[in-house]
Amino acid sequence: MSEPCTVWITRTADGADRTARAVEALGHIAIAAPVLAVEALDVRLDTPFDAVIFTSRNGVRAFSARSDHRGATAWCVGDATADAARDAGFAAVVSAEGDVEALFALMKSKAPRDARYIYASAKQPSAPLTAWLWAEGFRVTQAPVYDTVAVRPELRDADLGRITHVLIHSARGGREAARYLTTHGKFAFTNPWFICMSEGAWQGFAGAAGALSEGARHRIAHEPTEAAMLDLLGADIGQ
Repeated sequence: MSEPCTVWITRTADGADRTARAVEALGHIAIAAPVLAVEALDVRLDTPFDAVIFTSRNGVRAFSARSDHRGATAWCVGDATADAARDAGFAAVVSAEGDVEALFALMKSKAPRDARYIYASAKQPSAPLTAWLWAEGFRVTQAPVYDTVAVRPELRDADLGRITHVLIHSARGGREAARYLTTHGKFAFTNPWFICMSEGAWQGFAGAAGALSEGARHRIAHEPTEAAMLDLLGADIGQ
């Protein structure tokens, strides 16, 4: 790699800081400018449950702030969420090592159907996991514990002019990044790479960017993890 990448990290602030450190450890330049922020919701968690479902670290944090119950099994979408659950004090943690569909498939094959589940979700989940599980005979109470809201990223025109890569972790993040770019000078930088955690993340961007996305270069990570996204930085896809 002849020159370091300059990477715009669009995810929420807590995650963006971790991602920035990982990007810099690879020798690249990180610009952490989130397009989303997380707000905990004031919700009562008084429904009896035997197991908790987490599809994000945000869900783990918001749930753990509202409930001291750590004896339940935590069913987690991926390893990062599972690590957050362990850090929060959950001893029994299961990771689907993937996305929401992977978690659904894992629970269908291995989770006990006679247990009572509480799903610590976003206010607007990206997938109807609760409905999928109910259709399979699971007893699930969905408890929205946090909301994700759009924020204006702190980017200067000079930043936009040097960005070579944009990391998009979610469909919502893709939509908000596109809305910012289409209302703030459109693509003020030169043909960057959009590195997306999933096809859904790219479709979120493309759907909101409209015609502006037609010539945009993008790559989808081979698995829905940040490590797979970071593998796409640099000379292997060009700059």
